[in-house]
Amino acid sequence: MLNPVTQMGNPDCFKLFTRDELDAIQWDTLEEDMARSAEYDIVPDCDRALDILTAAKRLRG
Repeated sequence: MLNPVTQMGNPDCFKLFTRDELDAIQWDTLEEDMARSAEYDIVPDCDRALDILTAAKRLRG
């Protein structure tokens, strides 16, 4: 199943959602939310990042 937000550009798909459903996926605040978001940078050393994440998970139990 595709994420419904990715399909919102299609008017036929968009009109299938009720106001409550649109509120649930926060469609009406998307532009505001995106304005406060930062784009992800590419991890320069993915292997090292995975090692750090794995070690942190082990410490946490």
